[in-house]
Amino acid sequence: MSKSNDPMHVVKLIQTEFREEDVIDRLNTYSQAEPDVLPKALEELHNAFEELKIAEEQLRLQCDELAQSQTALEKHKQRYQELFDLAPGAIVVTDRFGAIREANFAACRLLGVAGKITSGRPLATFVHTSDKQAFRDWLSRVIESSQTEICEIKFDNGAREPITASVIVSPIVSRDQYSLHWTLANITADKLMEAQKAQIKIESEARAELTNVLERVTDAIFALDRDLRITFVNRQAALVWNMQSEEFIGRSLGDFTPDGLDGEYLVGQIRTAIERQRPVEFEAFVPCISSWLEIKAYPSAKGVTVYCHGIDHWKKVQSDANENIRREHSIAEMFQQHLLLTPSLHTLPGLTIEAFYSGAIQELCAGGDFYDVLDLDDGRVALAVGDATGKGLAAATFAIELKQALRVFLWTTKQPGLALSKLNDYIVKTNELISGLRL
Repeated sequence: MSKSNDPMHVVKLIQTEFREEDVIDRLNTYSQAEPDVLPKALEELHNAFEELKIAEEQLRLQCDELAQSQTALEKHKQRYQELFDLAPGAIVVTDRFGAIREANFAACRLLGVAGKITSGRPLATFVHTSDKQAFRDWLSRVIESSQTEICEIKFDNGAREPITASVIVSPIVSRDQYSLHWTLANITADKLMEAQKAQIKIESEARAELTNVLERVTDAIFALDRDLRITFVNRQAALVWNMQSEEFIGRSLGDFTPDGLDGEYLVGQIRTAIERQRPVEFEAFVPCISSWLEIKAYPSAKGVTVYCHGIDHWKKVQSDANENIRREHSIAEMFQQHLLLTPSLHTLPGLTIEAFYSGAIQELCAGGDFYDVLDLDDGRVALAVGDATGKGLAAATFAIELKQALRVFLWTTKQPGLALSKLNDYIVKTNELISGLRL
């Protein structure tokens, strides 16, 4: 405030220029020259001094009020600065181009600055590289619109990962300057929580869909933790064991497996899958449900998922097939014994015949091998040894057919060479006939 506008200066000036004693001395000097004017002048002077005293008192009061206002203004300014600096929210004031004029302590902490941010530093220097261009474009739109805008911006604050802040910027236009008022809120944790919630939702929906699929499949499926405690059972598994799904949860697999070797084998196979982290596949008979199951166990870090498929039908088919094979093998062996018969010692007087036969594979001893002895009634005896391709009932049946055909040809021709030629023709024609029937 200049001295010309200071009320106390004016008061002091009046007191200096118009002291009552000086004025009276001057009047005394003047009254000697003009004695008639003095009384009237003194009266007017007295009135003037009274008015000056009143004016002086008013000016003094105004000066006191102004001083009090100035003190109050300084206190309010200090209070504003304290409120600004200590505000819990991060606040930044910039010019229209984003150069920082002031930032409170919360903003400094959010931006990773120790102490106060240097005035004039561009706010864009704190923006993460990935958001710099978007930040500049957004700032231009704010200036053009002159309206409050909200967005999310990533800032570098010295941490390993950038933070995400919700930013509210409001243009403030006064008579002498244009400012931007920024409010920043760190929402990194909120964004992380949102991402986690979204991930949890996705996983929950995936689990629900998977559970829905598992509930619809016809195989019995259950899941175990690493301690072989049941964590999930689908509807089919509950039906197989004739229990409610809730009755399985938390119980040990051993509670539902048979005692003895069958139960130990089943549990051992599943435990092996968990320990080795490799799928296993095996078959087991479960007495408590009187069924054969094909079991596939797929391990994971948390446990194992087990798929059980009933194979009673296939076991019956396999058993029937084995029975058919056994019956066929028995018939083939009977045929084989017929093919390997030798005449008694009394059938061919003067001729002793011994035979020995051993199959290449003992389990498949029944096959197309044969030998024969035939008296041609002319003093000659025909000896025949043959082998039809293959093993089993089909080979044995074909060998019997060949043996009987050879006997006929030998008996009718009495000539081994001609008999073999006729046998060959017989085989060829028979094969052609069979092939034609198949076509």
